[in-house]
Amino acid sequence: MGVTLHADDRLVMALMALATVAQLLAAAAALVQIPRAGRYRVAWGLVSAGLMLMVLRRVQPMQALLEGGPANVWDAVQALWISALLALGLLGVRELFAEVERQQGVLYQRATRDALTGLNNRQHTLQLGSREVERARRGHFPVSVLMVDIDHFKLVNDERGHMVGDEALKAVSRTLLAQLRASDVLGRLGGEEFLVLLPGEAEADARDVAERLRAAVEGSCAQSVGLTRPLTISVGRSLLVPDARPAEDQLAAAIQRADEALYQAKSEGRNRVVASPVPQLPPAE
Repeated sequence: MGVTLHADDRLVMALMALATVAQLLAAAAALVQIPRAGRYRVAWGLVSAGLMLMVLRRVQPMQALLEGGPANVWDAVQALWISALLALGLLGVRELFAEVERQQGVLYQRATRDALTGLNNRQHTLQLGSREVERARRGHFPVSVLMVDIDHFKLVNDERGHMVGDEALKAVSRTLLAQLRASDVLGRLGGEEFLVLLPGEAEADARDVAERLRAAVEGSCAQSVGLTRPLTISVGRSLLVPDARPAEDQLAAAIQRADEALYQAKSEGRNRVVASPVPQLPPAE
């Protein structure tokens, strides 16, 4: 036989139901946070478990009331505002965590990206390069290294000003990036100098890529920023065949060889690609 609820009973039931909903919302907010919490997953999991236990704690008085137990309005009011405060506070903490994640993303961008061009900055480019050398060693494939320098860039700044020079740098960056694969590494080392790493590309393929980069810059960059004089690049390339040496040392040596080839391209008239000799493998121990 069902229990007839009086007005006070119905009020208590409604308040407890609202408190339960508030706690369920808080528990759901905590559960959603777990996959995104990183090293704080366990903490958010414990919070979620605690909130679910509190939901069960709220259900028990409601069940007792339906079975004819006493109604306590004050207890129900307390349960409601405590649950509401808890839910609002937890939602605020979740927003705080989200803001921290956003700020970490901004800091990561500032630490790894060149502010002008949006490319990898020098430090991050070298870090990525070392990782690629390690990956190439494990996979037994070469990495081609291209050193790229904009020809006569100082004249652009002197004749048209640094604002136009900045636009020229951004135009060259976009053009280089558009010609490369997602797996390739492109970074600005500083000034008008760029580094390109082509994992898995041997001599012939790297030559084709370098020529494509050179032709793309020559064909579009000057017009895109309103320059009347041609805007071209010189490219020095080298081949890195991984060995047992530290990845950083191998990368530095390959960059040095590519830089020497770049210097030769400059001395031969610019707007060209020059390759360094393929290094001899060190003797096996």
